[in-house]
Parts: sequence; C-alpha cells; structure tokens
Amino acid sequence: MATPNSVGPPGIFLALFRWFCDPAIVEDIEGDLMEDFHRNLEKSGRWEAQRLFIWEVMQLARPSLVRNPFRSIHFNMHYMKKSDWMWIGVIHLLLLAMIVSPFLPGPSNRLVVGLSALGQSATFLGLVLAPVGALWLLLDFRSGSPSTGKHRRVLASIAAVVVMVPALLSVVYAFLLMGMAAGIAASALLALCGFYVWHNVRKLGVQSRPFGFVPVCLLTVPGLSLFAHMCVIGPVSAYSRGLAMDRSEELIGLVEQFKTEKKRYPLSLQELENSLSVKLPGSPVMGISELKYHADDQGFNVSFSQWQHMAVDEEIVLFSKANLTTQKALGFDYKLDKHRVKGAYASFDADRAHWRYYWCD
Repeated sequence: MATPNSVGPPGIFLALFRWFCDPAIVEDIEGDLMEDFHRNLEKSGRWEAQRLFIWEVMQLARPSLVRNPFRSIHFNMHYMKKSDWMWIGVIHLLLLAMIVSPFLPGPSNRLVVGLSALGQSATFLGLVLAPVGALWLLLDFRSGSPSTGKHRRVLASIAAVVVMVPALLSVVYAFLLMGMAAGIAASALLALCGFYVWHNVRKLGVQSRPFGFVPVCLLTVPGLSLFAHMCVIGPVSAYSRGLAMDRSEELIGLVEQFKTEKKRYPLSLQELENSLSVKLPGSPVMGISELKYHADDQGFNVSFSQWQHMAVDEEIVLFSKANLTTQKALGFDYKLDKHRVKGAYASFDADRAHWRYYWCD
C-alpha cells in the first residue's frame, strides 16, 4: 500500500502549473499546493487529494497569477532598431518589384524574367527558410541563453546555403542568356553579397545583439512571394497583356494597310517596314521580347509571349482571323506560335475579336 510520502500530485497538472504561473511567485504557490495536497491525502485518500489538486490548479489559471508571455519578447524587441525595420521594408519592396518586373511597361529586357523567377522561388525556399526563421526568433525570445549566439550562427548558415542555390542558378542564367558581361557582373554581385553574409554570420556567435531583421525576413519573405504568386501575377500579367495587345493592334493596322495597297499580306515585317517607310511598333512591356508576325495562304498571325509562374509557364497571346482548329496541317514549326499553341494545356478568350491566349509548359 502506498504511503502518503510516496504519493505525489498528478505530474501533468503540476508541470502545467509550473509552465503558466508567474516565475516570481511559482515557488511560494507550489509550496502551498503541496501542503494542501498532503493534507488532503492523509484526510481523504489518494484519489480525492489528486482531484482537489487538479481543481486548485485550474483555479490558479487567472490573469493575476499567469506569467506574462510578452515579457521576454519585450526584453528582446528593443534589439530591432529603426534601421532593421527599414531594411525589412526595402527587402520586401525589392522582392515585389523583382516578381512583377516582367509585366511592367518599358524596353524589352530578358534579365527581368530571371529576376522574377528568382523572387518567386522564395515561395518554395520558404519550406526551409520559414522554420529556420521561426526557430531563430524563438531563440531570440529566450533571453539569457548562453548558447543562443551559436544557434543563430548555425541557423544563419543554413539559410545562407539555401538562398545561394537559386542565386547560383541566376548567375548561370545570366551567362547563358545575357552574355559574358552580364554573367561577370552577376558573379561579382553574388560574391559581394556572399562576403557580406559570411562576415555577418561569423559575428552572430559573439555579438550580444541579434542580427535583427534577418529572422523576420526568413518568415515574411516566403509569405510575400506566395501572396504575389497567387494574387498579384494574375492581375499584372493581364495588364501587360492588354498593353501588348494595344501595341499589336497598331501593327495589325499597318498589315491591313499594306494589304489594301498591295492586295496581299506582307511576307515579313521587314517588307512591311520597307514598303510603308514607317518604324514598326515594338514590345511595350519589359518581359515581352518582341511582337511576332507570320503570313501564309490562310491569312496572317500576330503574337507575343510572356512568362508566368517561375518562368516555367509561357503565355502565348495570338491574333488570327483564321480558325486555328480548321487550318490545314502544314507541318510543325516550333518558331511559329500558331503551331506551338496546339500543345497548350489551357486556352482563354482574350475578350477581343480574333485574340486568344494560351498557357504552355
């Protein structure tokens, strides 16, 4: 038979009490709880004593006795300087600008497509970066932990390695598509950023002040990238599509003018430009490289393309007076958008006569 000294209160509820009670008074109140428990144990037995102990613990869970969960956070939040909040804002604005840059008005530039893909990759990197940021913040909230500095350095190193993967791919992209000069510039920029990160990661193990804005960004940047991926790219791509279609209408008007004068469609844009002695309209959007034209015995097509999510989905926007589903098979030519759209996994009406757009992977 268990003696009073060998029976203790329910361990789960005792641990719960120690967790929620204010540390400044937990020892005194726990002493009173234990005295009441042993008194009830001798008087009423084990089960009644444990029941009364649980009831007393539940009664103690009131605001005047519960620890302040924000006390340690308040202690650490003073580390966040105004410059940290400024950097957080700048980083988020730059990320958003990178993601939407291919859909903004301006001269055609292939670099913006790579920048957009790099910004959108933060969504998937967040599967690693967000837990790292959450753990980092948790360690920062644990004031007075001697191992916190070492843990920050380890977590920062993990985050740096993860971020370096798409950064290195961007350098390769710059070399392959932008040329040697762009590749060298991208490599130099990556080297400078890498040195800055390495220098600050080393300091995390010894400095008393946390690297304030970094864990916040590790949590929020993937969220912003996901938000842009789901809610922003659709509207801005529709905007850029409309701009390019308006510009294409100018080109279509010139083609029709040529047909009126020559009784046929021009064989190429070069012939159109030379015959009418006009400068042909170009792409009005940075992420659209050119306006394409093709003519055959069935009519003519004007098209352009822009890259959507992660620069993986290509959107081909096509003007054609002929019904593409009834056109004669003339063989497949990958250079012709009217052939490429036959492999599209989705197509949509562009709400303009003779216009449709297609999504290809």
